[in-house]
Amino acid sequence: MKIKIIINALLFLVICSSLSAQADKDRSFYYDYGEHFYAETYSFPETSPDSQLVVTIFRFSNSIIPFTKSTLSNFGDENKKVTESFVSYPIIFVEYKDSQGIIRKRDTWEKEVVVTSYEETRNKRSYNFGLISSVIAKDDYSIDVELSNQEKTKPRRIKIPILKKTDINITPSISEPIFAYRYNNETIREFQLYIMNKNIGFGSEDCHIFALVSYFDEFEKYYISIENKELKDNKITWESKLTFNGVVTPNNNKYLEFSIDNNDNLILSQIDLPKGIKQNEKLKIGTLEVVLGADKLIPGKYLLKIWRGSSKDTLRFEFSIEWENMPLSLKNPEYAAEMMYYILTDDEYKEIKSGSSSKVFKKILDYWKKRDPTPNTLFNEAMTEYFLRVDYAFFNFQSTSEKDGAKTERGKIYILYGFPDSSERTLGQNNQTIEIWKYNKLKKEFVFQSNKSGKLELIKINEI
Repeated sequence: MKIKIIINALLFLVICSSLSAQADKDRSFYYDYGEHFYAETYSFPETSPDSQLVVTIFRFSNSIIPFTKSTLSNFGDENKKVTESFVSYPIIFVEYKDSQGIIRKRDTWEKEVVVTSYEETRNKRSYNFGLISSVIAKDDYSIDVELSNQEKTKPRRIKIPILKKTDINITPSISEPIFAYRYNNETIREFQLYIMNKNIGFGSEDCHIFALVSYFDEFEKYYISIENKELKDNKITWESKLTFNGVVTPNNNKYLEFSIDNNDNLILSQIDLPKGIKQNEKLKIGTLEVVLGADKLIPGKYLLKIWRGSSKDTLRFEFSIEWENMPLSLKNPEYAAEMMYYILTDDEYKEIKSGSSSKVFKKILDYWKKRDPTPNTLFNEAMTEYFLRVDYAFFNFQSTSEKDGAKTERGKIYILYGFPDSSERTLGQNNQTIEIWKYNKLKKEFVFQSNKSGKLELIKINEI
């Protein structure tokens, strides 16, 4: 019978040790998985009745743009230090085709991206944000967004679903929803966009759903409902589903605006309604805001409905709540359960691995729910950190003889305790590699030594 590891100690180390702090050493960044380029478009009314403002917002990671080596010279320093750097010149092209298939406009966006390490050029979690605003003739548009560069190597394209023309300034209407999360304090009330192809990101503290609306009655009420849609993937299912019903009144004479802040973050703000927007004197324009708490942000596919109390016209919008940076190991429930061997008794291990993939996934969720540092939210920081460590170990401790680095002895120690406070590697007798990991809080050092086949085995644990 295996000795069960003390979970409280593990969780303390999980919360205190951040994987992202060591991202520059993470070989898993060299493997391409998941989305790294997102774009969304929104239509807003213009002062001219024949025009509309189309705003395209986007983000893309460093990992999908080409960098070249450069140098940065600090000419203000007497020693004139020269620092190695890497530079990229991404370009976004946006093409607008009207309802007849005719190209009506093309827009471009360019930026210089500079980083100071090669690892940062491959970083999948370091994103660049931008927006393009265009005033074009009122119509329904199909929009293509392309990410390219000066050399036009490996362009990435996103085809935006048909963007309907806006009549909010002419007749009672409801715009497509915009999903955002709290970015600044209550006074300023700024919000950051998910920019996930009009989906919601799992793991934020809350989600604010905004919509621009127009109406005649200043006391108009809007009804909101969110229904769960059936999932095709039955391998990973969550125990509960998001259900929401509510009534909200518009924030009259308010408008929505996108902007880029000083830190290059894309921000959504509510501003006073610009003059000249309304084309009907009796019409009122405002914004709706619906807040979903973190306890309701459950991964899955959903249908959002918004309708006015005085009308049967209903906006229907399908969206997903997606775990963008879900650990790879957790996407395979059987493998995830296998990697919990380090923290389970033999009986617990046997039990958690039994059953279908969906049942195994539920057992994993149930196990970590009891150890969740934030039990009021579905996002479990301890579980996420544990399986991010599994991912890291898989890629960074693998070798020609050990394909799965998470199953190596170094991988096991890393998964349990995180990065050591210090490590050193030397050559011992017979040219054997010796690696020593020191953990100050544990007051231990782990000594690994290569065997005849080159595998690093744990040969000793010293008290320090």
